[in-house]
Amino acid sequence: MRVKNQVAGSIILCDYGQVLAAFDRSLCAKEFEKRLGRPIPPAGVRLLEELLGPFEAGAVSPEAFLGELRDPLGFKHSFEEHEFRLAWCSILWPLEETVAIMRKWKARPGVEVHIVTNTDPWRLAYASSHLGLGDLFTAYTASFEDGMVPKGQCSTMWAEARRRAEAKCGHYSPLVIGVDDLEANLKPALDDGTLDHGIVFKDAAQLDQQLQLLHGLADRT
Repeated sequence: MRVKNQVAGSIILCDYGQVLAAFDRSLCAKEFEKRLGRPIPPAGVRLLEELLGPFEAGAVSPEAFLGELRDPLGFKHSFEEHEFRLAWCSILWPLEETVAIMRKWKARPGVEVHIVTNTDPWRLAYASSHLGLGDLFTAYTASFEDGMVPKGQCSTMWAEARRRAEAKCGHYSPLVIGVDDLEANLKPALDDGTLDHGIVFKDAAQLDQQLQLLHGLADRT
């Protein structure tokens, strides 16, 4: 592998869901029934669907989220609320190959890795508490934070993530790369120059290859 025009420093702004961790929303109902011994009532299913977006956008706090669901889901005891939270988060599992790739890049001198995610506070915390990803989630920008607009609508989250990452490394970065499984999430930030490059994630090998090319560590021919 020939070295060509290596980049001295960079920022990798990386998505969470379907990049570092896969998810299947249908698992929530299955895990709910397994943990609480009863299915989610139809009215509860509809309410969960309605509250997902506001919860991820920060318009509904965790306390308000639980408050809205307490009666429709039939919670009688606090332990049931705890079990529901675990069921809510159980839709996620780590994509180990991608995690290994991002750990490799995070360990490189001059490379700053920052997570950028449309998610809620519970599922973000779950990455560290249950998925073993705490080392990658030391710096993040999330849709539920004040002033953030979910990815895909505008470049606000990418811009804030870039600002935070540059503040952490203490200088302007000559190369800022966004990684997301949805091209539409990258587009606003590519269009306005917040991101220098975007990688639409397919698999770990493709991600590593694209990062090597962008850092000048692989022959482009």
